[in-house]
Amino acid sequence: MPEKDEILLEGGTNEVEILEFVLREHSYGVNVAKVKQLIRFDSSHLSRVPLSLPNFMGLYAFRDTTIPLIDLGKAFDLSDAEVNKKSLVMVCEFNRLTNGFFIDEVKRIHRLSWQKMKPIDELAMNKSSCITGTVSIEERDIPLVDLESLLLIINPEMVIMSHDSAELKEPVQKTSTGKILIAEDSGVMRKQIVKKLKASGFENIEDFPDGEQTFKAILDYFERSQKEIRPVTDFFNLIITDIEMPQMDGLTLCRRVKQELRMDYIPVIIYSSLITEEMARKCDQVGADIHVSKPQMDKLVEAVKKYLKKP
Repeated sequence: MPEKDEILLEGGTNEVEILEFVLREHSYGVNVAKVKQLIRFDSSHLSRVPLSLPNFMGLYAFRDTTIPLIDLGKAFDLSDAEVNKKSLVMVCEFNRLTNGFFIDEVKRIHRLSWQKMKPIDELAMNKSSCITGTVSIEERDIPLVDLESLLLIINPEMVIMSHDSAELKEPVQKTSTGKILIAEDSGVMRKQIVKKLKASGFENIEDFPDGEQTFKAILDYFERSQKEIRPVTDFFNLIITDIEMPQMDGLTLCRRVKQELRMDYIPVIIYSSLITEEMARKCDQVGADIHVSKPQMDKLVEAVKKYLKKP
């Protein structure tokens, strides 16, 4: 894969690099930050697993280990008739897991602003929870694939449950320690976060599908606080944000809250599948108070308790 240009080494630029790949002659996109390597598919490296799901091809030998290999074409119910004989394995790393995705070919990498991303409406999202939105490139609308939601549908234990503690068996006492704003474009993940926080006693939650809508709400609260001569903390007390989102990414959201609005006193937790050493540095650059790698929901709850001073 080509090396990234210097501008993308800085956090909060609201830019992203999208890898355009092909499934059965249809183009799709994925964040380059999730792609570890692209390798030519070699059937001799594949070990089939009996009684597995149709879109799970088996275990693929990658370096000194094996990784799950998922046929994205089958996962999207596309015909096998147009499979490219020069197929590739797209090795991706996120949620502290490494998985392989069987694709037909790769076209190119596009650098874009998150503002170019068009989120899909709630009805379409319910029907296709593995697509977070679309982007127009050269007069073509390219769907953006939500690989986390795809893995959650195929096998929930691969994404959340295998890393999370057992569900709380007894009701937790409700708390009024503050209001939490959540920015998360994946409807599946957003529901999981809200459910976990409420099960942990945090009831005062407002969630949004992207960073831009979250920032607009923050501006509204800020203007109300100025007009009513009240502290902003009367309206909200903590922000949880993903990184990759249409319209405005989480790093930009954090930077604007901390630097543009000068709200250093509002804790910002970045909760993302993209946390690496480089991404952690970007989180620090924009002033995030802490970063937590998905799917560590227990760790997320502990961070919320810490910054909202809940025992």
